[in-house]
Amino acid sequence: MKSPVAFDLDSRLFHDFDPGIERWAALKTSARWEKKVASQLADISIPVFLPTMRQRTQYATKTNESHIPLFSCYLFVSSEHFLGNPRVSPFTRGKIATVLTPPNPEALRRELLDLRGLLCSHQLVQEKVYGKVGDLVKIVRGPMSGTEGTILRLKPNQKKLVLEIGFLNRRLEIEIGEEWVAKII
Repeated sequence: MKSPVAFDLDSRLFHDFDPGIERWAALKTSARWEKKVASQLADISIPVFLPTMRQRTQYATKTNESHIPLFSCYLFVSSEHFLGNPRVSPFTRGKIATVLTPPNPEALRRELLDLRGLLCSHQLVQEKVYGKVGDLVKIVRGPMSGTEGTILRLKPNQKKLVLEIGFLNRRLEIEIGEEWVAKII
């Protein structure tokens, strides 16, 4: 069972981009600390924007869904609310490697606003599916284990591949989860 804190961090999304804020800064955090730092800053009323994408992980008996940062190790904060704020704890500051302020604040603001629009409309942002069309792969799990095939099509939203395989002297197309294949080098 997840602890209440872990559940709260995973269910709390920071897509509430405030278009009234003129100046944003990017914070480079320690690896896998984006959500925790965002939560700590939001708790002291610092506007935070942490773009995330949904990630599904398929296990043998269940599927797990979580939200992972779109930009690993980065989140965005209001410059005026963050810089020099004495309420930011030393622990939180210790998890921030670098504060990056853009040379053109308006360009960053527009890009973040556009990104928020994409996230809210559920367009474009998805995990990259394993491989590319034409790659030779080997099925490493399931009843077809050991069979080699060529990727014909990708289904990114479903994390599936369509493979062409040879089976009983015929060329067949099969749809398979990307976690069931390994690339042949």
